Amino acid sequence: MAALLTACSGEIASPLSPFASSSASSPTSPGAPGSEAGGPTNGTGVPNIGVTTAPLDCSQVHVGATPLQRLGRAQYANSLRDLLKIDFDENTLPEDERFGVFDGNTVVPVTDLLVQQYMTAAETAAQQALPTIENVVSCDRPKLGDAACAAQFVDKFGLRAFRRPLSTEEKAAYVGLFNEYKSTGYAGGLRVVVQTMLQSPNFIYRVELQPVKAGSGEALTLDAYELASRISFFLLSTTPDDELLASAQSGALMTDAGLDGQVDRLIEDERFDDTLASFHLQWLDIRHVESLTKDEKLYPAYNADLAKAMIKETLTFVNYVMREDDGKLDTLLTAPYSFPEGPLLGVYGLPSSAATKSGTPVALDPMQRAGLLTQPAFLASHAHYNQTSPVGRGKVVIRNVFCASLPDPPPNVNTTPPDPSPTATTREQLTEHQTNPSCSGCHKRIDGIGLGFEQFDAIGGFRAMEAGQTVDASGIITGTKTSNATFNGAVDLSQKLADSVEVQQCVTRQWLRFAIGRLESDADACTLSKLFKDFAASGNDIRALLQAIVRSDAFRSKRVSPVSAP
Repeated sequence: MAALLTACSGEIASPLSPFASSSASSPTSPGAPGSEAGGPTNGTGVPNIGVTTAPLDCSQVHVGATPLQRLGRAQYANSLRDLLKIDFDENTLPEDERFGVFDGNTVVPVTDLLVQQYMTAAETAAQQALPTIENVVSCDRPKLGDAACAAQFVDKFGLRAFRRPLSTEEKAAYVGLFNEYKSTGYAGGLRVVVQTMLQSPNFIYRVELQPVKAGSGEALTLDAYELASRISFFLLSTTPDDELLASAQSGALMTDAGLDGQVDRLIEDERFDDTLASFHLQWLDIRHVESLTKDEKLYPAYNADLAKAMIKETLTFVNYVMREDDGKLDTLLTAPYSFPEGPLLGVYGLPSSAATKSGTPVALDPMQRAGLLTQPAFLASHAHYNQTSPVGRGKVVIRNVFCASLPDPPPNVNTTPPDPSPTATTREQLTEHQTNPSCSGCHKRIDGIGLGFEQFDAIGGFRAMEAGQTVDASGIITGTKTSNATFNGAVDLSQKLADSVEVQQCVTRQWLRFAIGRLESDADACTLSKLFKDFAASGNDIRALLQAIVRSDAFRSKRVSPVSAP
C-alpha cells in the first residue's frame, strides 16, 4: 500500500518489493494553476497565454510540463471493464479533483485512506472477476500446464494493465506471486496477481518515465506506449486495446499515417460516445441536473424522469452532431433541432407525437431554440430553485465558452437572489447590479449575457411573459474582443457565440485541456497558435480538431521536470 504514496522519477514503485525504487518522490502537481509548469495565471486559474517576455521559436518543440496523473474514477472503472469484463462501481472511489472545468487527479496528496480505498477496490474487482478470470487471457492449460499459462497471463494482462510491456524482473515477480498462491487453485492464483497489479502505481497512475540523463525543461517525444496511453485515455477514457498496443509495438503509431488511422478508428468506437458525453457535461457544467431540486408549486413537472430526459437529450444531440451531422461547432451552438423525449416534450410545448422515434431529430421553433445553450439541461442547471439566474447562466458563458477571466464576488456582498416578485421582472430586480459600484463592473458583463436567456424559465421552458410583462431578452456582450455586440434573445446570442473567434479559440483550449489533463502554459503557445489556425481552416470541425490535438507538440511530447534528490 505504501507504494501508492510515491510517484515516479525514472522508476516507479509497486506493491511488490522487487519493483521498489529509492528514487521515488511525492506526487506533486507541476501543472497546477499558478505553478511554474502551469504558467502564470490571472487569478482565476486561467493561464495568461502570450505574456512571456520573448516569443517562442515555433520551429522548436515547446511543451508545458504534464503532472503525474492518477486515473479518474471513470477511467479506473472503464479500464476494469475492458480488462476484466466487469461492471465496477466508480462511486466507491473518492471524488476526482478539478483543473479548470475538468476532472483531473494531480494535486491532492495520496493519503492512507485513499491507499486503503484502492486496495479495497482492487480486491473487490479481482473477486468480482474470479468466475471468469481464466478467460481474460486464453491459454490451453491441458496442453501447456498452469505454470506456462500463468506466465502468459502475467505477460498479456500486464501489458494491458500497465499499458507497456513488463520488464523481465516484473514478470518474474508476478509469476512468483502466482506460484505462492497457486495452492488456492489456478483461478485463485490469478486473482492475487490481478489484485496486486491493480494496486500498482503502474496501473493507478498514467506513468510517463523520464530518461535518467535528460536535462530539466527538455522537451522529449513520448515513446510509442506512452502515446498509445494518452490517445486511449483522451478518446475512450480507458486503457489501450490490443490493436492500439500492437500499433505501438510495431512502431506504426509513431508515423503520421499510423497515428491518424488509430485516431479515426477510436473516434468510430462506440466508447467515444462516453468521451463526448464527459467533455460536454463538464464543459457546460451540467452534470448535476439529476440532483437539482425545483419548487414543486412553480415547476410541478420537474422530477427525476424529467432530469434524466434532459441529460439524454443533450448527449443524444451532441452524439448526432458529431456522428451524423457535420460535426461543427456552429451546429452544436445553433442547430434548430434536438431530441426531446417523454416528459421533456411538455417542457418544449410539443405533443407526445412529436418524437416519432428515439434518436430521430425533432424540428424546433428556430425563433426559440438554437443548439446546446437553449436546451433545458443547460438552462435548468444554471437556474435557481424557484427562478431563473441570469448571473449563473452568464458566468458559465463567460468563463467556459469565452474562456474569459471573471473574479468571484467580494466576500462582503450578499449573493442571495431576491424572491421572485409577481409585479417585477428578473431584469428589474437586478437593477442594483448596474447601480452598486461594487457590483456593476462585473455584472455589466455577466448580466449583459445572462439576461439573454430570460425567455426560458428555471427548467428551460420557453416563456413570453413574466410578471405580467413581455420578457425583454435583449443583451450585450462586453469585456471581450467581441465587445458591444448587442443581441436579442438566446437564439441571436448563440449565433454570435458561434461566429466569435474567441469562442472558437476557447473551445480549442477546452478540448486541449481535456486531452492533456492540465491547463495550458506559456510553453504551449506554439501548439495553441497552430490549433487555432487548423480549427479555423477546417470550418471549426470538432473531429478535425481532435486529430490536430493528437498531432500537436503538447500531446505528443513531454517536458522533463526537476526531480528532488532522494
